[in-house]
Amino acid sequence: MVQKTPFVINDILFLEEFCNLACGYCEGFYPTEFKFKPREGKLRMPTSWKAMVEADQSLQTRLSSEPTVDSLFDVGREVLERMNEKATYPILKLSGGEIFLYDKLVSFVESIHDQYSGVQLLTNGVLFGAAEVDRLASLGNVYFQISLDGVTPQTNSSRSKSGATLDRILRNIDRIQDAGMGLEINCVLTNTNTDSFLHLAEYMAHRGTSIVMPRPVRGPPAKTQAASDEQVRAFATVRERYNDIGHVLPPEAYLDRVISVLERKQRSWDCFVPFFVLGENYYGKINTCTCSGALPVLGNALDKDTTAFHTLSTRAQYDAKSKPEPCADCITQYEVFNLYAEGKVTDAELTKLATFRVPNALATAQRIKAELHTSR
Repeated sequence: MVQKTPFVINDILFLEEFCNLACGYCEGFYPTEFKFKPREGKLRMPTSWKAMVEADQSLQTRLSSEPTVDSLFDVGREVLERMNEKATYPILKLSGGEIFLYDKLVSFVESIHDQYSGVQLLTNGVLFGAAEVDRLASLGNVYFQISLDGVTPQTNSSRSKSGATLDRILRNIDRIQDAGMGLEINCVLTNTNTDSFLHLAEYMAHRGTSIVMPRPVRGPPAKTQAASDEQVRAFATVRERYNDIGHVLPPEAYLDRVISVLERKQRSWDCFVPFFVLGENYYGKINTCTCSGALPVLGNALDKDTTAFHTLSTRAQYDAKSKPEPCADCITQYEVFNLYAEGKVTDAELTKLATFRVPNALATAQRIKAELHTSR
């Protein structure tokens, strides 16, 4: 039997070039040359995309110069089949772009969900409604991660300035919670919402138990959108309310890390995320880390060359002690893996998050943590 490399999550990007929003801090989509406007089922792709396909033998035979969305997802399905042969992970995460731009996404999830203990859908929460939530809830192992920066048009303005859009997102959050599905909320802290984070946390505390995961804006956008010192001090007061609303907040050690990056504008600790989370896109490109496309690409899942999988199996894809430039101020919801590897959050604290309530997720994290400590 082939020994498979264990991860907790396989985070695969679908429709990574396309989104229905233009978040002010998103380097990938604002501005963008990609427009999601299918004509007769086909997408008119820019020259840069066509050149990428023409230069890749694996993609030449799988995609036309004007691909259908179905064909893009067919390639993604093939990538997943290949990843499943070489790695094992209880959780498949579908990220974007915005995955719900695909009008057959629910059917796609229905066709693959039983291959995994859990399927997490990362979305901005705009392009679906009650019918889609009901179908996904009936599968029993699908849960959500929704991006939301605030519950007022002002605090959510970096994502959308539309009050109607915000109302739709909040209704979908209620639907997901009412359906008993797991939910984690990603909140990017900028100069429009950092001092109002407590308001978002209090709002969620009165409506459910979904965990709100804040993180500072990072990379080049931070130069113009980072929170002021006064806003950071206001954010830090959330620690004083932990006893009251901690049921919708991540572990306290996570908040301490966020405050540290907000104050110092950089991180100073080691990162183990690439050993817990596998990342690739629907073209098969396997990334060093799912949090940064600026780090080296290890290879392609569709290629005959298996060097990338060997690198992953030997845990040689990354030096945990390195501090490469793209990671200088990076902190995401995956920081909980770093804290867990360091022994700064407990098993019980991890299970506050829907991710670690997925069968085998915590056990797999325990296994990887033990391997890392054995090899260090």
